Amino acid sequence: MSLKPTKLMISSVLSILLILSFFNISYAQDAEVETERMQMSANYLSYHRETEKYLLRENVRIEYKDYIITGDEAEVIEDETVYISGNVEVKQNSTHLTGSRLIFNYRTEEITIKDGFEATYYRETDQKEENPITITGQTLIIDEENDKITAHEDVYLTYKDLNIWADNLKYSIEEDILNLTDNVRFEDEDGFIKSHTLIYNLETEDFEASQDVIVDILI
Repeated sequence: MSLKPTKLMISSVLSILLILSFFNISYAQDAEVETERMQMSANYLSYHRETEKYLLRENVRIEYKDYIITGDEAEVIEDETVYISGNVEVKQNSTHLTGSRLIFNYRTEEITIKDGFEATYYRETDQKEENPITITGQTLIIDEENDKITAHEDVYLTYKDLNIWADNLKYSIEEDILNLTDNVRFEDEDGFIKSHTLIYNLETEDFEASQDVIVDILI
C-alpha cells in the first residue's frame, strides 16, 4: 500500500463522503506482480495498523475493478477480505445483488451473501431488461473464478415463464445448467414437476428429474 497512517479517525458532520483512492492491492500472479486499486468512501472511517483493518460506517461505497458495493457498515482487511452489512448492494457487469450481510474475497473475487438475498443475472444470449434470471434465498455464493453460482435455503428462481423452488441450487454459467436438489418444484405454463433432484439446461430446455418424481402437465 502506498500510504498507511498509524490511526485515522474522520467524522463528517455534514455527511461529506470521504474518498480513499490510495488503497493499492498487490499480489503475485504468473510470476508477475499485479496491482489493483480499491476506492472506499463513507461518512466515518478508522484505520488500525496492527490489524491492517479499515472500519467504515454510514453511506459506505467500495469500488474494486468492475465491482461497486454499498452498505451501512464495512470492515476491509488489507490481505483479502471485505465484510459489509446493512442494506448491501452489489453491481458487477450484468449482475445485481442485494442482501443483509456480504463477504467479498477480492483475491478470488468470491462473494458470499448471508441472511437473505436477491440476485439478478442476465445470460449472454438474452437482451438486458427482457429476460433476467432472478434468484432469492438465504445464502448465496458467487464463484467468479469458476463461473458458478450456489444458493441455499428457500431458493426461488424465475426466468421467462419458469418458476423453480428448491432447497439448494447450483448454476454453472459456462455450461448454462441448473442443478437443483431437495424439495424441487419446477413450474411453467404447461404444468409442474416435483422431485428430489432436477437438472435443467437453460439453452436447450432439456431436463432430467430423479427420486420421487411427480409430473402434472398439459399434453
